[in-house]
Amino acid sequence: MRRLLRQGRSLDALRRALARGALGGLAPPPALRSHIVAVYARVERAAGPASPAAWPLKLTALVHEEPPARVGRVLARAGLAGQSRFVRGIVASFGEIWKARDGRALAAFARRHRRRLRPLLLFEVAHEGAATAAMRDVARRGGIERVLASWLARLAPGAGRRARA
Repeated sequence: MRRLLRQGRSLDALRRALARGALGGLAPPPALRSHIVAVYARVERAAGPASPAAWPLKLTALVHEEPPARVGRVLARAGLAGQSRFVRGIVASFGEIWKARDGRALAAFARRHRRRLRPLLLFEVAHEGAATAAMRDVARRGGIERVLASWLARLAPGAGRRARA
């Protein structure tokens, strides 16, 4: 599994593994499969195929619909317990940006997540397929506006293959 996730352009390999039932406890339920595959594809595209930071976020995409309390057990069963802290942190923080109602709340969000702002924001952008005004604001506050622009450029129509479930 780790080898598949570390590959650049691993979407087709992921689909083959899903079809063979080779993902074990990481296989999303059928009702969520197309959503999970689409998020996985956008994470891979936004991060760039050669990004070494992409694989833990692709793993996050596979389990992001799990309750944060279950993520550690799911990863341990898949032999990926070493990624549990990172993935659980993203899953637990995911969606928080949507609750920020004003600039003060966005500033607090950026401060609170400063250590993992880049991967958290990348995951948010990949999940939505675009950046909201709040995401752009947080990127500005975190000093990663150019990084955000590069993710968005890779997600732009025509910049990469579309995800298929």
